[in-house]
Amino acid sequence: MTDLGPPRWSHARLRGFRCLHDVTLPLAPLTALIGPNESGKSTLLAALHILALRGRLEPPADAQVHTLAPGDAAPVLGPPPHGAYLVKLEPSALREPVPALEDHRAVPTWEPTGLGLALLYDAVRLEAPHMFEDLERDLAELHPGIAGLDLEALGPTQRVLGVRTVYGRSLPPEAVGDGLLLWLGFRALLFLEPAPLVLVEHPERSLHPARLWEIMRLFRMVSEQSTVVLTTHSPRVLDELEGQEIVLVTRDPNTGTQALRLCDTNNYDKRRVVFKPGELWVEYCDGVTEENLRGG
Repeated sequence: MTDLGPPRWSHARLRGFRCLHDVTLPLAPLTALIGPNESGKSTLLAALHILALRGRLEPPADAQVHTLAPGDAAPVLGPPPHGAYLVKLEPSALREPVPALEDHRAVPTWEPTGLGLALLYDAVRLEAPHMFEDLERDLAELHPGIAGLDLEALGPTQRVLGVRTVYGRSLPPEAVGDGLLLWLGFRALLFLEPAPLVLVEHPERSLHPARLWEIMRLFRMVSEQSTVVLTTHSPRVLDELEGQEIVLVTRDPNTGTQALRLCDTNNYDKRRVVFKPGELWVEYCDGVTEENLRGG
């Protein structure tokens, strides 16, 4: 029997939540939201997060209209089996030490900021050593001078995202760069139980542009089991995507947030011959109405 993969959304229609008066959001397995500040990109992520965690968004959602109330809010704890992962990684949270678990088989809770991520890697190290070896190999290949992780850099009773250098030194997390910590945060998505939705806020922050292809490769892998939706202002991120995977988000004073796939924008077929997706956006965006992109 052919494996058809997980159920997928082609779009979600959302209304009645902040600036989302009535908007249809096109969705691919991997989707990037672009557009001016205050256009509603983060609000779209928030709406999808709330609906998924409340069990009110199940694929396929093509024939459903989802109305949210102003008081709707996401729960504090991690996702239920049919929920969503929200990813808003913060280097300060990734550097925080956490007490070691007495039972290493306990499943650590995913926190959007990455707090406690060392516990997840500790569980992988003990329960799936071959996967931990693959992680350390990738870490060493992408970050010259780094040999692997040192989860006990501050002692055996705590877990931290420390690293070992190729010279045998142990570096605590405060000596580790933001970019490496963020890479570890995104790499951890491959170890989580798949959820229908993975929602990512601006993955390009603090990352060198040359490293973004690797982050997008990770998201592409995650999207094989989950629908990944991210917000970005990075042309380099867009260059790793196709036109049908990029959604231009704008906001009208009267009708609220609207969404349009890049491949459906003005003269896209002609422009794509000349420009990569990121270049096209930069060339024609105005940061306000994006009329040069949206126009007929």
